Amino acid sequence: MAQKKSTKATSKTTAQSDPAPASLDVAMKTFLATALVALPVGYFVGSSVGADTTDVKHSESSETHDSNDDHDHDDTTDAKMHAHEKLNVSGDAVPAIDSLEVTKDPKTGWNLHMHTSSFTFQPEKAGSEHTDGEGHAHLYIDDVKVTRLYGGDYYIGELDEGTHTVRVTLNTNDHRDYAVDDEVVAAEVIVVDDHHADDDTTDDHVH
Repeated sequence: MAQKKSTKATSKTTAQSDPAPASLDVAMKTFLATALVALPVGYFVGSSVGADTTDVKHSESSETHDSNDDHDHDDTTDAKMHAHEKLNVSGDAVPAIDSLEVTKDPKTGWNLHMHTSSFTFQPEKAGSEHTDGEGHAHLYIDDVKVTRLYGGDYYIGELDEGTHTVRVTLNTNDHRDYAVDDEVVAAEVIVVDDHHADDDTTDDHVH
């Protein structure tokens, strides 16, 4: 009888030591399952971050390109005379610039004086529809458009030392150049600014 009890005790001890490998097997399965889930999640997150980074770089590149385009356009505009469509007119009442003068201001800078005929300055209509004999003028200095003129007198201000071409065109309300036989109605003078001479030197050319 004592031997049978001993046998049962041994069997019970062995049964209690068997669960250890089962626990290890469960842990291994849990690890593998977690790894399988983590891999695609990591790939998806990495791809999203990469895509976002690419988009940011592309956006920065586009902004830089746009900024350069604007800069180049501005430089080109400043370097060349603005081109306007012509409006050829004919008849007895053709807008004309009868005289154009640029004289030294008593204090500083230069003054422009212009006389026109068959033409009425209409500053309030600038940009509106064309009306015969109405409009404004455009002022250019050395082939660069400076401003619009809404009358016959204008203070130019200081000029750099040297020789300058001051040109004025007559324009319609919708900014086209008045022209006769495809020749723009304009006048120009050559101004020599030496910052020292008391007498003004201008060469008047009327077209």
